[in-house]
Amino acid sequence: MRNQSVISDSELMSQHVDKVPSRKKDSELATRLRDMLGQESVTAFGRRCGIGEATLRKYFSGTLPNSENLVAMADAGNVNIEWLAAGRGPKMRGASAGIPMIPQAAPASIAMEDIERLTLAIEAVDEGLGPRYAAMPPPKRAALLAAVYDLLLDMDQKDNVIKFIKLAA
Repeated sequence: MRNQSVISDSELMSQHVDKVPSRKKDSELATRLRDMLGQESVTAFGRRCGIGEATLRKYFSGTLPNSENLVAMADAGNVNIEWLAAGRGPKMRGASAGIPMIPQAAPASIAMEDIERLTLAIEAVDEGLGPRYAAMPPPKRAALLAAVYDLLLDMDQKDNVIKFIKLAA
């Protein structure tokens, strides 16, 4: 008689499970991508980062991106690449534990009135368009912001400019 143990199929499978790559990390990437996009559509995000919608949808389904596309997505989402790729570190760029973000001072060559007017223009566009503004391609956002900046020569007109933007949207 042989004194060998008989290994069942389930025991054999459990010994090899650790050797099979897990799709868990893939689904975690998809979760971080969804978190990064927020309410923005995949189509709009694809335009912003220069990656086709079909390719992005593959990433949401578990396909891992190449390094070039990972960098493009992190850049477009303004997130740390390490957070996007592996879930480590702070989500947002420039954010680090215990160190507050310090706003950059305006260059000395820009007048303070221009900074105030630009701030009003940004606030007006944000309030007038909300999330639709973020979904616009950068050249269109820049043109809109420049037009609103010009309209705000009289800085008391912010409410009228916001009404105009809402009507135009």
